[in-house]
Amino acid sequence: MDPHERHVEILKVWLAENGVSWDEKAIELTTASGDVPLVGGMGVRSSRPLRAGEVLATIPKSAVLSIRNTQLAPQLSDLDLDVALRCAICAERALGEKSQWHGYFRSLLRSNEPLPYLWSCPERQLLLGTDAYATVEETLELLREEFREHQQLLHSPPLHEVTITEEDYLHAATLASSRAFTVDDFHLEALVPFADVFNHRCQRVPKGEAIQGTAQRRSEATCQDVAEVAPFGLWRGRIPKMQIALAEATQEVNQVRSGTGPTGQLMIYVLQDLAANVEIFNTYGEFSNDKLLQDYGFILEQNAFNTVTLPRRGLESPRCAWQLRWAEKHQKQLELLQEGSDEEMESEGSEEEPEEGAGAAGLGSHGLVSFFELGIATSGAGRPAWPRQLRRFLAVLATPRRQLKKLSAAGLRVRQRKSFLLGSPVARALLRRGLRARWAEYPDPCTAEQDRAHWRSAGEGPVREALGRKKFWSVSSKSSAARP
Repeated sequence: MDPHERHVEILKVWLAENGVSWDEKAIELTTASGDVPLVGGMGVRSSRPLRAGEVLATIPKSAVLSIRNTQLAPQLSDLDLDVALRCAICAERALGEKSQWHGYFRSLLRSNEPLPYLWSCPERQLLLGTDAYATVEETLELLREEFREHQQLLHSPPLHEVTITEEDYLHAATLASSRAFTVDDFHLEALVPFADVFNHRCQRVPKGEAIQGTAQRRSEATCQDVAEVAPFGLWRGRIPKMQIALAEATQEVNQVRSGTGPTGQLMIYVLQDLAANVEIFNTYGEFSNDKLLQDYGFILEQNAFNTVTLPRRGLESPRCAWQLRWAEKHQKQLELLQEGSDEEMESEGSEEEPEEGAGAAGLGSHGLVSFFELGIATSGAGRPAWPRQLRRFLAVLATPRRQLKKLSAAGLRVRQRKSFLLGSPVARALLRRGLRARWAEYPDPCTAEQDRAHWRSAGEGPVREALGRKKFWSVSSKSSAARP
């Protein structure tokens, strides 16, 4: 028997023992060695055509691994919710056969996901220059600090007879990050067996549809089902729609109630018609490769939601000091607030001339946006669509002082159309300056083709993933620097 098939059989036994059911005439849990190609080692395929609205599976909430279901639940009530889930997973893994989820853990193709904070120090250094680098280092230190702080809890009953190491805690954290679904207001986030078998694909989330969780075993899947483009190139064409969703079951299944909520059951249902004999995909948000790499351990060769950050400081110039102070004063009306800042804060700055040599230093501390997210999905003209905040900010910098003084704080009308910016020497120069500064942050900047060659020649693992993260900038933004 194929090793992956053995894992599927273990999972099926565990699911049956814990009340999880699925329509075996509609879908099949299968492996990459089967007739239908899969993104990863395990996945779900359709056995017949599926119609939107069909329920594919039901999962009792008693089967989910949450901070309410774990044997460690009494000790978790006062912890941060994320920390509590990590501790719960760590505890149940350590309990082995004494855990309800022992069979579920045995069914996993590997015991943890290869997230960057588990990479060696030299491997993590490969991420220098990418948006992921600093966050990965911060995450590793945070998790290590958590483990030190909660070591005593992780050795309390029922764990007094087992030994839990820092490595065990870090491995549990990868499962919490890559497999957790939002269940309800009682269980909160939890591992939901069966739901995490569906592989991920880049898909558009319908308006109003809640993202309930993640997908699993994804590797470097092509998420674009339109014309082939070079790996990590600009996205062209339509974005596939979300195929399935996880939600509270709408009726009692077999008249059995378990867990909490109206039915005590979760259901996986179809959002759009699907053909027979194809892999069925899940999605969990419209995320960039940086987010995917940090939380799930993989990147996508084609990702419509891929972004790279452009720091505001790279766009600043002493010649625009007065415009920068004006932007700070009117940041709320201009919608130039950094995400997470106090939106009710009103700057008290004046419109007086800045002092000699005064620039934009310190503006970010007052809530003004400190970076912009550049995407790779193209506009109708075949160029990447510029973020509204970036267009607006550049428009302010490119507008002469006398014109800004005439604008009303209650009804600002800042010229921000692309045609104006492309025709503005000031905006062009500032954007080119910012792009070049961002490009220079990479320790070994290469051309797009050199990057692709390095990526193709790299073996599986951290080197390949890190090279893939660097590629987006060289493929799209460097060309934009030459033609803003």
